[in-house]
Amino acid sequence: MSCQDFFASLAGIADKTAYFDDRYPACACEASSMSPHSDAGVVNDDETVWRLILSPIHFDTQTGRVKEAAFGDVWGRGLSVLRGKLIDDAGGLRRRGVDRAGNSAVRKFTCAAGAQVGMVRSLRSADGAGRFCVYDTAEQDEPAHADICQTRHSGKTAQKQLRRELQKLFTQLVLAN
Repeated sequence: MSCQDFFASLAGIADKTAYFDDRYPACACEASSMSPHSDAGVVNDDETVWRLILSPIHFDTQTGRVKEAAFGDVWGRGLSVLRGKLIDDAGGLRRRGVDRAGNSAVRKFTCAAGAQVGMVRSLRSADGAGRFCVYDTAEQDEPAHADICQTRHSGKTAQKQLRRELQKLFTQLVLAN
């Protein structure tokens, strides 16, 4: 089964990164698109990816800092990010953030946090086994969509530390206003 077909078979599964890592370990599928909706192809190391940050879930309004929770999905279903090269400008990020928050009285788009893909891929756990994969997962209604997935080859403590290191890479900010 191709990487793309296997990825499609995991739709709706909450812990798809575990299944994916078991079947295609060590980020083997980064070299191909996971989506039939992709025109851009694989995500390159020189690209910037953006995580939409919503408060209060992802952002601490008292400290003005992005919470670790904003990166929690990297372990289970994959961390949804947007490929910068496929978004027109900062206004495009803002529009997507506002759309993502929807009409919620609670959730509000706060900012988009960006990181360079090559830096994300270069992160390793202390034992050298854990890492992050960045996949092109374009959606029909969002061609800029990609996923960052954490491999399962380190202990839980090392995996959590690696997620903290991932959070530190997302230093570029586009504010909501």
